[in-house]
Amino acid sequence: MAKKQHISQPSDGSRLSRVDNQSTSKEMHRIIQELSLHQIELEQQQKELEKRLSRYIDLYESAPLGYLTLTRDGRIVEANRTAINMIAAGCGQLTGIPFKRFVAAENHSAIEALLDGVFSTRVPAIGEVILLPADIRPQQHSPQCLTVQISFQIDAFTSDSSNQCRVILTDITDRKQAVEDGKQIRSAFLSNVSHELRSPINGILGLADLLKSPDISQDEQLKYIGLIRHAAEILLHLVNDLIDISRIEAGQIKLQITQTMINPLLRELHAFFEVQTQKKGLHFHCTTGLEDSDSIIETDRLRVSQILINLIHNALKFTDKGSIHIGYSKKDGMLEFYCVDSGCGIPPDMKERIFDRFQQVDNTTILNNEGVGLGLNISKSLTSLLGGTIGVESEEGKGSRFFFTLPYNPPKAAPSPILLELARSLPGITILLAEDDKVNALLMNAILKNENMTIITAENGLAALQLAENHPEINLVLMDINMPVMNGYDATSRIKQLRPELPVIAQTALTTHEEREMAKKAGCDGFIAKPIKKNELLEMINKLLNQ
Repeated sequence: MAKKQHISQPSDGSRLSRVDNQSTSKEMHRIIQELSLHQIELEQQQKELEKRLSRYIDLYESAPLGYLTLTRDGRIVEANRTAINMIAAGCGQLTGIPFKRFVAAENHSAIEALLDGVFSTRVPAIGEVILLPADIRPQQHSPQCLTVQISFQIDAFTSDSSNQCRVILTDITDRKQAVEDGKQIRSAFLSNVSHELRSPINGILGLADLLKSPDISQDEQLKYIGLIRHAAEILLHLVNDLIDISRIEAGQIKLQITQTMINPLLRELHAFFEVQTQKKGLHFHCTTGLEDSDSIIETDRLRVSQILINLIHNALKFTDKGSIHIGYSKKDGMLEFYCVDSGCGIPPDMKERIFDRFQQVDNTTILNNEGVGLGLNISKSLTSLLGGTIGVESEEGKGSRFFFTLPYNPPKAAPSPILLELARSLPGITILLAEDDKVNALLMNAILKNENMTIITAENGLAALQLAENHPEINLVLMDINMPVMNGYDATSRIKQLRPELPVIAQTALTTHEEREMAKKAGCDGFIAKPIKKNELLEMINKLLNQ
């Protein structure tokens, strides 16, 4: 059947297209559906945009940096929460307020220059200013002031980019303070290094001039030589600390892990420092936490000794009366070493910083004591390398307890026979110790007497020669090279003429090839370098006496 069509004719006589009523209805329905779908999509997109906008607003408001929008003349248009907290916490509305109101007066011209520069060149500009709390006048400063890095840039997304710019505020107060603190610490360190270098050098130069006098007695000569030696040892200690710090920074410290007997190590240190503690009127105690046979661990003996020496030195410097106590105990698979003193103690705010480089209790204390504030930092680094930790417990005015831990690592193999058996073959022998340094002589006496040897001491080469001639029971000579009256080379040569079979071991802090050759020519049978290691010394003595 043919579809009915209705055709209307305009009054002006023009012809209209025929319209199918049914087709029109379908088309309208399709358009409505499409519009509905578009509306749904637009609503979804709107919701997504609102979510994103909300997310970006949250990020903007909670950002750790302060964000401002400023006009060309420096008035605030908007600010995030961080910026408000930085410049005017609790001040309320900031819109329209000049930003300079919250900037130190000396920085006003810098703000103006940065604003002019960013608008004229449209290139980002960066500066540094001091922000003042809202209740502080521009001419005043207070501990609440902030040092901020301020960055200006034209915001391309701002509708009025020709008259507005974005400002980013970064709080650098702590960083700036850390830099200033570092400068002060380094300044104190350099001043102290200069003091530590100049004092012994001036002493050496002055004493050298005195030694040139033809009128001084032999006793005075020996006294001056001893003082020169002491000054040189101070310089050597400082140089060693500086070298250790540079090697630690470069990662060049290499551990020498060996079987180490902890108990004899502590006894040696106790003997070594006993003279110094007695001179200060201090009691010096040593406690071992294990039996000798259980105190053998695998570690770097030299570095463990270095840490303990640093702690004992530290205690000696800051303890004027009372006592110092060193020792260790075993706890949870670790050995905890300690050095307890009755000295001045440490303020609470210094307990963590005391292990930082160039730090001591305070700068005035630094200048009143030998040292440059490196020992504890070196000890901290070495302890970490050895697998332990270091710390301090202290009460100001009552003393301190420094402690560090090391893994208790018994030897995987059987303990070295040298450590357990060597000393048993040596008791009963008599050793002539030629050593002019009283501290070194005391240390050597402590080492050798612990092995039940008889020690005869000479303070110079001539005395050593006379003792070797008059005491046939002497089995071996430990000969220091640099001694007054007669040096070790000449004394050895003369002793060998009298008793060619008597073994002589040269001992010196210098280890050059030329010195070894000179010792050999003088007749020395062995050569050992200071600081002397007990096991190495006993091994050499055993070897020479059993040839």
